Amino acid sequence: MAARRPTSASPYEGIESGLQIIEVAALSTAALVQVAVLMSTAGQAQRRRPAAVDTTALALATQGRQQHQPQQARALAPQVAVADLAAVLPAPSALAPLQGFALVVAVMCSAILRRLQGARALLRGLPTVDAAARLLRLEGELQQQAAAAALASRQLDKLQARVRLSTADLKSPIRQLQDAGAAQADVAVRLAEQQSALARQVSGLEEVVAALQGVGARQFQVCIDALGVLKQQHATTAERHIQQLVKVQQQVAVLSDGMARVQAQLPQQQQPYPSRAPAGIGTAVRLNGNGKGGVESSAAVHTPDPWLKP
Repeated sequence: MAARRPTSASPYEGIESGLQIIEVAALSTAALVQVAVLMSTAGQAQRRRPAAVDTTALALATQGRQQHQPQQARALAPQVAVADLAAVLPAPSALAPLQGFALVVAVMCSAILRRLQGARALLRGLPTVDAAARLLRLEGELQQQAAAAALASRQLDKLQARVRLSTADLKSPIRQLQDAGAAQADVAVRLAEQQSALARQVSGLEEVVAALQGVGARQFQVCIDALGVLKQQHATTAERHIQQLVKVQQQVAVLSDGMARVQAQLPQQQQPYPSRAPAGIGTAVRLNGNGKGGVESSAAVHTPDPWLKP
């Protein structure tokens, strides 16, 4: 039999098979790494448990080996195996880069495979699977878009009808609101004018009150000064009256002394049979109880003469 000539697609087939093997190996590696990460995480969780739990598990495992409690030993055997394997495995943080690298290799191999399959289909003159899938997807999307456009047009018609109805219903309330807004604006303008007028009146009243307070303060100061002057005048008048009273009292004392001397001299000068003295003779000045001088006759001062006939 004649040897079969290699076709132009044979190199692509070899490359595709190699890439498929690499992709499968990368995915398997990523899966194994994920399993190792899970086992390492479980081992760390078991190591974080209290020591009493670990000692109990080990005791039960030894007892299971000694066939005292075979059921508990069988139940704890997988946990012990996982713990032993987790102790051998590295930390999950060390396995994460390896898993990421395996996933990246698998993705790159898949992308290269799709490119090679497309190129081989183009060389054969056949439409690629991706192109057919794209066409089908585009047709489905077009149908969905057409259905969505029809639905949107129906909804738009409904919305337009609702808008017309709502516009007709809202015209009168909107006009009322506009009229009310205009009236409120006029009221606000009037209130602002009244407020400004009241502010001016208040400022004027404040000025008047300040002026009245100033006048009252000045009047109060004048009253205080007048009271001070009156107090000074009263003090000087009282002092002058006191001085005059002292002088009068001194004069009265002098007069009383003189009257006493005169009264002492009168008995010596009396005759045995004196005649009646005319009116106005022999009068004496006598001090009243209030210190004022008074005039009385000598007969009132001296005792009457018993030999004198009435």
